[in-house]
Amino acid sequence: DWLKPTIESFSLVQENFVIYRPRLAASITGKLKEDHKKAITSFFDLSPENLKKNYNLKFVGQENVGGAVQAWRIELTPKAQSGIKTIEIWIAADGMPVQAKITEQNGDWTNVLLSDLQKNVVMKINDLKIDTPKGIKIIRN
Repeated sequence: DWLKPTIESFSLVQENFVIYRPRLAASITGKLKEDHKKAITSFFDLSPENLKKNYNLKFVGQENVGGAVQAWRIELTPKAQSGIKTIEIWIAADGMPVQAKITEQNGDWTNVLLSDLQKNVVMKINDLKIDTPKGIKIIRN
């Protein structure tokens, strides 16, 4: 869930996503495109093997993220042809990613800032379900 620039909820289970936009009284559902799947997988699988195999890495420096967390900023450039130009990931001293910015080839970008992180929380599939009000418009992507 995020609050800015507008309130929305996002859920991803395997490759199926739901975006609920209360302001528009709409929910967008669909399957992730391959480029976006790779980008999201990269954000969660930061193993050295995955990074070396799929990306050229550049250490950019150390920065303060969200006003409170010191993090190392790493820029990843996909080795294979992709709709993604770069992925920047900020990693805190405890190894947790705290921010990511994905820039597409056309210059569009998405930035995700994570807060109140909890490690190794046990979740059930229903924890990821977004409850939407009846009567909203469903847009299948």
